Amino acid sequence: MEFKDTLLNLIRFPAVRHKEGWQGCGESYVKLVRQHMARDPDLTGPLLIVLEDDLFRLQDVDTFNERCSKIFTYLEENRGSYSHFQGGGLYPSGLSVESRDPLLLRCDYITSLSFTVFDKEAARSILEWDRVRNQGIDNYVGNTNRGRILAPFPALVWQLIGLPSQIGDTSYKEKINNEFRKAHKVMADFVKRQPGLDFRSMLGGGRRHRRRAGKTSRKVRPRRKTQKRRRNV
Repeated sequence: MEFKDTLLNLIRFPAVRHKEGWQGCGESYVKLVRQHMARDPDLTGPLLIVLEDDLFRLQDVDTFNERCSKIFTYLEENRGSYSHFQGGGLYPSGLSVESRDPLLLRCDYITSLSFTVFDKEAARSILEWDRVRNQGIDNYVGNTNRGRILAPFPALVWQLIGLPSQIGDTSYKEKINNEFRKAHKVMADFVKRQPGLDFRSMLGGGRRHRRRAGKTSRKVRPRRKTQKRRRNV
């Protein structure tokens, strides 16, 4: 229910079960991306957005919706210039300012697929992972798309500690939460050093001025079902 009143019209996608959790997670993404690309092979239609089911918002609904609307519009208008967008990730490095409004950082590396908008390169990396399977799918996508990953500041989502994971136990979830905090600090320290960016205003829940909404945002207003959103578990 965390995203009930957001502009995301989520559709549950059943996870693939595997005795090795990291492989089941990867196979779930492979199945989802293949299914989407069967309809939209070049990813030129509405954005392919995947949200894992153990997340919560870091800001109020209005702020979340407004930020997502701006971000989705930017992503639509700049297809081909990035591999994927990661709404909350770990181990960010090689940061630069991609956009000031919405505030997006370009990362040489960041990992996690918890809230991901896929462009063609990252979608192809998902399918390539199915052949190599040499590491977790989130790390594989991050490593094969260095320098082309976008992330917001502050992050849009965080992972809940209490919910079970097919990849690891409770201690694993606690570790991930600690790494999220470290990632926030790395990105915050970078943003603070950038001239002309009002760091404190970015951490609140207030609204900012509106931009023209892109076609994805227009189709995913609350209660409207014309646009499907994919969700992995």
